[in-house]
Amino acid sequence: MQRKNWKTISATCGLTLMAIAAPQMSHATWPVYKRYEVPGFANLPNAALAVNSYNYVAGSANYGSNVEDYTAMFGGANTSSTFYNMPNHWNSMQMNGLNNKGQAVGTAWISGHPTALYTQPGQPTQNMQAGLTYTYQSIGSGVNHFGIAVGSYNRMASSGVQIHMFRWDPVQQARTGDWLNLIPGGINEDGLMAAVNIKPTNYYQLCELALVPATGNPTMKTAPGYFTWMQPNSISTYGGITVVGDMTSYLLNASNSYKNGFAYNRSQDKWLILDGVGNPYFETHGLGVDVWGTKAVGYTVDQNGEKTATVWEYQNGAWNPTPVSALLPADLNWKYTEATAISPVGAISGIGLRRQGKRWVPTSFVLTPNALIRLGTVEGGIYGGLTASSTVHLDGRDPFSLNIEMGADSSLIGLLNVVRIEGGATSATFSMRTQGVDARTPVSVRASLGGFDTVQQYLLLPAVLEALTVRHTDGGGEGTVTLRGNAGPSGDWIRLTSSDPNVTVPAKVRIEKGGNSAPFRITIGKDAKKGTVVTFTAYLADGSVRQTFTVG
Repeated sequence: MQRKNWKTISATCGLTLMAIAAPQMSHATWPVYKRYEVPGFANLPNAALAVNSYNYVAGSANYGSNVEDYTAMFGGANTSSTFYNMPNHWNSMQMNGLNNKGQAVGTAWISGHPTALYTQPGQPTQNMQAGLTYTYQSIGSGVNHFGIAVGSYNRMASSGVQIHMFRWDPVQQARTGDWLNLIPGGINEDGLMAAVNIKPTNYYQLCELALVPATGNPTMKTAPGYFTWMQPNSISTYGGITVVGDMTSYLLNASNSYKNGFAYNRSQDKWLILDGVGNPYFETHGLGVDVWGTKAVGYTVDQNGEKTATVWEYQNGAWNPTPVSALLPADLNWKYTEATAISPVGAISGIGLRRQGKRWVPTSFVLTPNALIRLGTVEGGIYGGLTASSTVHLDGRDPFSLNIEMGADSSLIGLLNVVRIEGGATSATFSMRTQGVDARTPVSVRASLGGFDTVQQYLLLPAVLEALTVRHTDGGGEGTVTLRGNAGPSGDWIRLTSSDPNVTVPAKVRIEKGGNSAPFRITIGKDAKKGTVVTFTAYLADGSVRQTFTVG
């Protein structure tokens, strides 16, 4: 199953003779990944088209025998998919963008017309085409973390059909910006939108990339002369602002094709081709770029029309391709055909073919780095009853805060349900409140980010003797024995001895369950000599502590 091509207006740019330079190749490094299947409706084809930092995806799923019958799908790693229950006058729906808050944008066929929609958890769906007249098609293209969306619509005018790009504010439930002749290709976290200008303003009518800020006027960037058509698909926030998309050339490129993905970096004012993998003949398609502007996703098509899901990493001035299959253990039941989006922390959504008996069924997946999150260790163990600190680490960074869900397999350890990793950070510290134990007891702590779980075992130790203190009182003295940790469920008996038979202490004292100290009396006999230094010793298991007492 492929994403539906909603765009009905495109542009062919003017021609200027130029040669296509193939990027230099170097080795790209990616972590090992773990694959999660995103289940569709009744094992029918589905497509994951967007992914967020919680490894949740949005897209579409077939719900009947007709491949044109599909509805919006939301799913993710280790979670059941949900499907939009469309009203009677809707017959197809697809989500194209998703943020960390679960806000999503897409398009539905409503009364026969594609209509841009905005959804958010627990709220009514917003029609982003509302209030427009003579408008027969609109598309929701992208949404950023703040919920600001971008889309487009086609409208009949006296001069013919016009296309407009718009910005949508879900709080105002209104279009807060409108630009004629722009087809959008994403919005970043600063509200900067990428689009192609179908009415170029440059003298030679070359293809133009429009960069439209949250406030202010658009900036037009003229594409290289060999671009005859282009469509941006995604834009980064950092890394100098990188736009990834598709282009067509009138010249054969180094792979003997006319079609390639491209990447444009604003700070460098540099255009590069996304090279392919495998067969000497191929075309590439760039579908997404991460927020950092250093990794991109899409697919390669070889001379036989076979698709290979592909990722790129920007290194040493070039975008270096890697097949998605190289990131995963071999699996003869999967063919990875498209990588559709990438999250800030490196999760990848995509579409593949999964073997079901004798059939290959288009099926969505989400990939996460194999060590997306991990928990720190506590060397030597934790004495039961103490509060210890550890760290949850994120394999990557996100510009916005992420909530890590926490849990344990035992009531002997107490945790907050959620630990927050602040935006831009790679780790967060958390506390573990433990209970006393009678014996060495392993407990497991679990951390989860969007269906990805990691488990770390911590060892709880029985309490040991930490201190023995004494002081003088009228007619004798008092002492206290203290544990490092708390006594376990059975409590602890502490054995006491004195080096002088004329200065005595109880043979043993008890520390009850959950306690960590016990007092005792020091008795000075009539034969004790003033100035005598007495040594008291406390014993627990193999440990002991001593303290001296001078007879007054």
